[in-house]
Amino acid sequence: DSQTYTGTYYLTQIVSADGTDYINFTYQIDGYYSETNTNYSETVGDRCVLGENGVVVVGDQRDFNNSFNFRTVNNVLRLSEINFANGKVEFTRIAGRLDGGNSRLGEIRIRKKNAAGTYDLQKTYKFDMGYFSSGAAARLKLNSIVELDASTNVINSHDFFYNESTLLPAR
Repeated sequence: DSQTYTGTYYLTQIVSADGTDYINFTYQIDGYYSETNTNYSETVGDRCVLGENGVVVVGDQRDFNNSFNFRTVNNVLRLSEINFANGKVEFTRIAGRLDGGNSRLGEIRIRKKNAAGTYDLQKTYKFDMGYFSSGAAARLKLNSIVELDASTNVINSHDFFYNESTLLPAR
């Protein structure tokens, strides 16, 4: 039994109260991805049920519960640009993600609209990512963010460190 439904709504425009200013959001299709989840649980010991006079112990027994979920997400949309009166913000993606999905965020570029109506680069944020090792599956992690000026000189950078002694659970 397969179900199809809309699980996400995307903001496309914000209009000021007086109707004179707009912020537009643009998205690009990032393909699709699939997830498979398998869950198993087992209860051993007394089984309790709710009776007329409260909880009643039915007896010693084992309960098993297996479940298998498969999910395919089609037409994944990723924010690619935010446009406003005096500039725009661009989101660039890098293909080849290993942990689900087709891409990851690579850069954010901030541009200012000039008198000629074109856009001048003001600042760029670059994202360096790696993967946690989570048993058999990789999990994306943010290693650092580098802030660059309009001439691509490094202004600032932030490194992130994680306690990786405990493995993350499966997705």
